Amino acid sequence: MTLASRVGLALIGLGAICSGRADAQLAGEHVLLQFGIKSGSQPPPGAYLAPTYLNWDVDQIIDRNGNEIPIGGLAVHGLAFFGWGVTQKKLLGGNYGFQIIVPLVSSDLEFPRLGLQTGSGLGLGDIYVQPINLGWHNERIDYMAGLAFYAPTGSYTAQGRDNKGLGMWSFELSGGATFYIDPKKQYHFSALGFYEIHTNKEDQDLKVGNMMTVEGGLGGTFLKGGLNVGVVYGAQWKITDDSGADFPSTLLPGNNHIYTIGPEATLVGLYKPPWLGSITARYLWDVGAKSSFEGKRLIIFLTLGWLNIPPKGAEAPE
Repeated sequence: MTLASRVGLALIGLGAICSGRADAQLAGEHVLLQFGIKSGSQPPPGAYLAPTYLNWDVDQIIDRNGNEIPIGGLAVHGLAFFGWGVTQKKLLGGNYGFQIIVPLVSSDLEFPRLGLQTGSGLGLGDIYVQPINLGWHNERIDYMAGLAFYAPTGSYTAQGRDNKGLGMWSFELSGGATFYIDPKKQYHFSALGFYEIHTNKEDQDLKVGNMMTVEGGLGGTFLKGGLNVGVVYGAQWKITDDSGADFPSTLLPGNNHIYTIGPEATLVGLYKPPWLGSITARYLWDVGAKSSFEGKRLIIFLTLGWLNIPPKGAEAPE
């Protein structure tokens, strides 16, 4: 089972949309690609810590009419510390768990839409908290659901000087599944959806539209569970328009979308029970964008886990 492949990357909503002219929208918090292979599966009961690195090289902007605007030189870097706890306790028949992600972000180029300053250093972004994470495991299908929020802990001003956060509270509902294609559970397909809503931005009558994100992958497990490889994908849409009296006159409301796809590989090792470690790498290409950036993403994360293995003959508490 791939544990690291489900590590969250919620660094800050840098999956932003801009055109450099007057064709853009405002960013949400959820960043592609947080989840990949086995995205709909909750890991076994235990505690997991995963430092995560993201590098996103942006090549061009695709405007609302499909025109390509080359830019180059925009690089976004992030480091996140992701924690996930899964208990033996049951809630609605599923294992109860919780998550938290503390993101640090940086950028090499100022972009008005992003509110990032040239040479800005690494700084705290908006912290992600999921107080409810539930997982169910059936013979051929795993399910997972959650309720989460993003707190506006990153620096933010309406003028957009070296912003690290988005200056708003965001609330997220999620749900999805991993389907095992064969009885031995060697091959699997997953999909996990997130619906994101936002409050007004700090000190502004400005609200980001609701967003929908779907992430997952098609893969296989080999070497007795020690290797997971496959293709991962992500898609994100703006469901409702940005709104408010402070919506910039230079921007045009309207729905945007972006897709990303690429390979993922995870190596898993059980060093000395109950301790576990794994490392995952993804390389992704953004495609089919509209009113959005397109580029290439490298994501690498290390997961350190402690499995809560009950004694032989003991039953998990309800």
